[in-house]
Amino acid sequence: MKKRSSHIPSPYISAAVAFLLFCTVSLFVFIYMVSVRIGSNVKDTIRKNIQNQGEQFTSMLQTQIRMLESAADYIGKVDGLYSEASLSLIRSVSLKSDFDRVMIISPDGSGYTSDEASTNVEGRDYFRRSMQGETVVSDPLESSVDGESKVVISLPIRSETGEIIGVLGGSYDVGNLASLLFEDLYEGQGYSFIMTGDGSFICADSRLLSLFQSGHMQEDRIPEKDGYARFFSGLTEKYPSGSCIRISFYGEKCYLGFSPLSLNNWVVCYMVPIQAAGSSYAFIRHYEYWLVASLFTAGMVLFLFLLIHSQRAQKKLLRKAQTDPLTGISNRNSVTENIRDWLLCPQCHEIQALFMIDIDNFKTINDTCGHAAGDRILCAMAETLRSNFRESDVIGRIGGDEFIVLMKNIHGRENAFRHMEMLRTQFIQNAEKLELACSVSCSIGTSLYPEDGLTFEELYDRADIALYRSKSAGRNRCCFFSGPN
Repeated sequence: MKKRSSHIPSPYISAAVAFLLFCTVSLFVFIYMVSVRIGSNVKDTIRKNIQNQGEQFTSMLQTQIRMLESAADYIGKVDGLYSEASLSLIRSVSLKSDFDRVMIISPDGSGYTSDEASTNVEGRDYFRRSMQGETVVSDPLESSVDGESKVVISLPIRSETGEIIGVLGGSYDVGNLASLLFEDLYEGQGYSFIMTGDGSFICADSRLLSLFQSGHMQEDRIPEKDGYARFFSGLTEKYPSGSCIRISFYGEKCYLGFSPLSLNNWVVCYMVPIQAAGSSYAFIRHYEYWLVASLFTAGMVLFLFLLIHSQRAQKKLLRKAQTDPLTGISNRNSVTENIRDWLLCPQCHEIQALFMIDIDNFKTINDTCGHAAGDRILCAMAETLRSNFRESDVIGRIGGDEFIVLMKNIHGRENAFRHMEMLRTQFIQNAEKLELACSVSCSIGTSLYPEDGLTFEELYDRADIALYRSKSAGRNRCCFFSGPN
């Protein structure tokens, strides 16, 4: 009797092949979808950053304009454009603002600057328009005083009767402002620049400018253009406001985010290599290779399937446990743990700023306007924090009306102070939109790592002391733990 040959029945082979094919297709679809999702997340992040930075850029310029308006109103009320009081004022404005120089210009175009230089701007367009009553932000101009290219903000000086008796102007380094806005993104690997609607540069990173002037770009899916100016001049027409597209720049794939500014038809742009923008997702590629290896074992596929679903459920529960239910930001336990972990992380190698924010007179607001209004104010503070800080920074509510922020790897005290002031000002503006019957403001206390402490507890205690100083000084203020503010 012959020995029966052992074999696997063909239906099982077909089922196994079908299963393996299904797993293979599913795996490749999964990898593709992950890549698409990563690209979408990176684009969303760049789009959000460019819109936020564009709004901050415009807000900063508006702040300078308001400063000039106050000075012009004062000069119009004193006796004579070039009185000692007027000259002393423009010197003070120049020292206390971001203007390189401030100048008073008489109707004939002759002027006197805050650094005691004479000038004549009779032929300048901004001067003529301001003499007609306009507030003007010029495109970059070469200064007749020192030859440097700066933007000039100008507005009319009116007498008490409303007659225009001169122009007040301030020269402003927009390039420095633009670089400050983007200096913390992607560890400086990107390029920021501002252009006019026709593709002319307002300001640009010097590295990028030299490349633009000697080369060309090619956008994915669009034929090659004959120069960067033509390429950029059509961006806002071809794409909606606040877009992020892929481009090829000297053989390197990059993301280009851009958003029109509500100012002179300017466009703020930020370009970053795709590899740098997606570096935080690099770990996902390792999982993809692991998934390919697991394709040959049905049990591993099943295990991976269950593991993914289990992780999703755990993340959902963890996220719920870590989130403040009212404001949607991290709660006390979560933000404390995240800050402690970061301070022990190798990437924590520069200055870190710990902000403690407290809403002024919050109990009185609750008693006067009601707890529902108090909840709306807390949510307004959370939204203000989300819009003013990077996604990598740690923000949270630690209880009641107290909030905390750890701003990672900043370049100096000035950067921290600028963010404190922006946060304080924007919160007041957001609270005013609620149209409550009571005024709302906040106080901020800040400590710096490693200057004021090396652990979370030390930084927390010293930021709390700084917050107490802000409250004691009259509220609606920002204070550091030590040193000048």
